[in-house]
Amino acid sequence: MIESENEFNRTIPEWKFSFIAWLFAFCAVFVISNVYTMIPIIKDFSQELHVSTSTAFWASSIFAISYALGFLIFGPLSDKLGRKQVIVYGLLFLTVTTFSISLVHNI
Repeated sequence: MIESENEFNRTIPEWKFSFIAWLFAFCAVFVISNVYTMIPIIKDFSQELHVSTSTAFWASSIFAISYALGFLIFGPLSDKLGRKQVIVYGLLFLTVTTFSISLVHNI
C-alpha cells in the first residue's frame, strides 16, 4: 500500500507527469477558449433568448469570472484536502450543474 504522496510520485515515470501536465494545459486552453466562442454568436444568442446583447454578454463574462475565481479557490483547497477528493467532488458538482442547465429555457 502506498503510504505517502512522495512514495506515489516515485512509482510513476517522469514522462507520464510531463504528458499529464501537457494534457491539462491543452484542456485548459479549450475551456478558456469558450470565452471567445460566444463573441461571434452573441447576436443570435440574444435574439433567441429575447434579451439585449449586453445581457447576453454577461453569460460569457460570468463564465470567465467563475473560471478565474475557481483557480483561486480550488487550487489551495486541493492542496489542503487532496487533489483527488477535490476533483471527484468537482466532477460530481459539474455533472449535477450540467444536467440542471439543460432544464433552463431562459437567461
